[in-house]
Amino acid sequence: MTKESKWSDEQIEELLRQLPALKDHRPKQMIYQQIDKKINKRRKRIWYIPTIATVCSLLLFLVIISEIVHNGTENETSNRSLDNSNMIALKAEDKIAKKEREDTSDSLNMDQSKMIQANAVYQEDIQNKEVLTYPIPDAAMQVVVPISIVADNPNHHSRFQLYMDNMSKLTEKDWHLKESYPIQADIQFDEKKKNVSVTIEKELAAFPSNGINFYSAIINQQLQNVGGKEVTFMTEDQPGIEFGNFGEKLSYQYTELENRGYFLLDSNKIEENLPFYVPSLDSYQDIETAFYEMRQDNEVLGLDSSIPDTIHFSKIVKDKAKGQLTLFLTNGSKLEENATTLQAIESILLTAKDFHFSSVKFENAKLKQIGRFSLAKAIAVPIAPNKREVR
Repeated sequence: MTKESKWSDEQIEELLRQLPALKDHRPKQMIYQQIDKKINKRRKRIWYIPTIATVCSLLLFLVIISEIVHNGTENETSNRSLDNSNMIALKAEDKIAKKEREDTSDSLNMDQSKMIQANAVYQEDIQNKEVLTYPIPDAAMQVVVPISIVADNPNHHSRFQLYMDNMSKLTEKDWHLKESYPIQADIQFDEKKKNVSVTIEKELAAFPSNGINFYSAIINQQLQNVGGKEVTFMTEDQPGIEFGNFGEKLSYQYTELENRGYFLLDSNKIEENLPFYVPSLDSYQDIETAFYEMRQDNEVLGLDSSIPDTIHFSKIVKDKAKGQLTLFLTNGSKLEENATTLQAIESILLTAKDFHFSSVKFENAKLKQIGRFSLAKAIAVPIAPNKREVR
């Protein structure tokens, strides 16, 4: 609210009259110019203020925008960095999870692979080495288990010498078999005559009372491995050895091991769940009979059947010229990717080898692969059963 002035117009005029007189000697034109100049100057200053304000506002706006942009960029960079960090972390987690899955898968595959591991020696296992098979009685001295090893022969020793040299490497006790090697005897081999001579000391001449087939299996397998045709026996300086129920023998002629069926030796007592494939002591008239017998357990000898009830054949074709045995599976047969099926296949392959077949083809199998075997094509028979590692 504006205060009212205490002076009246008359009083102001009176005061102005009392002031000394002032005279301006400048011409009127000059005075008008000066007044006009001041007026224009004042007008220009009126324009400066809004201009400066506008500029300041503009600068302030630019600063604000710059700050916003800067902060936005920082936030975006920060967010991007955070996103990148999160992405890296997620990728790392994914990589760890993937590695764990792969490790688990590898572990499962290894376990599964171990469960269905082949238990015989095949051609591709040999390379430049030699296969040696040793007949070893089981712990109960009921059956003969052929154990095969793959041995180096850098010095090119004879087959007989290599066979003798590797006897001490066998670990029968670890395999739950009867300790039998090295043989406590003087053994010589005549390469020309293919004769093996065995001389033992008198106190070692007592052998268990096993049947003739038991000892025949051992002697024949040993002769087969060294390429011998005959073995002669001596007890110190006297001819002959007493073989329990086998009686006294002066010599023994090699007979070919053939037409046998293969069974499983009490697999729950064998390391790594790998059973021993054990050939029958008797020969069969044909492979059909062998397969029939292989479905039966032999409780007396402690042998398990090797062909399960899930596998049956509708037809068996024997191609002697080609050396191939073709087995047509029934529609009800069930081949699974497990140890039982693999053991059945290996038992069949070993039996086929004993009947002089070189390969076996499974028709209507419905399973493409099991372990190392492709069931889509003929499978080559093994070189020898029961592969074991020795030092």
